[in-house]
Amino acid sequence: MTPIPIDGWTASFTRSRTAGTFGTPPIKRRGPDDVESGPAGTLRRKCESLGAPCWVLAKREAENYLPRVLLDERQEAGADHARRVEAWDRLSDDQKDFFDMKGGLPEAPSGREQALFDGLPPADRAILARGFGQDVHACWTHWNVQAKSDLIRRGRGDLERGIELIRKEV
Repeated sequence: MTPIPIDGWTASFTRSRTAGTFGTPPIKRRGPDDVESGPAGTLRRKCESLGAPCWVLAKREAENYLPRVLLDERQEAGADHARRVEAWDRLSDDQKDFFDMKGGLPEAPSGREQALFDGLPPADRAILARGFGQDVHACWTHWNVQAKSDLIRRGRGDLERGIELIRKEV
């Protein structure tokens, strides 16, 4: 794979069929009306110029696709985690899609974040302030539960689009 610098991070492509791996680019969407950030657009255009398919997540980041059933399975995280899951579950779908699962609610929210989380009850705001932590991705490893229908619902069509893109390439 040949690394290609894009806006301070790198992408690598191979063309046996098509595979791309990416560093952690700052392309996180911050709300439902945030269509495409500058780095996401740069990535999409670079992929198009290389004839490579591109799928930019519709949600903030991969952890925002986690359904409750997988968050619930992380029982070793303790009572605070269980309370955080309850507060998270009371969020609207849009709020769940753009809540920073790792870091929580920002201390100084942008106008977009303020509007998105306006009206959140103070108790929920307090428990969600810290987020689920940097290792929330570990919830993806709990495959002893049936999560397919929950993943489809949480994905709101975006996961199917990504899977279809992959299917076309393999």
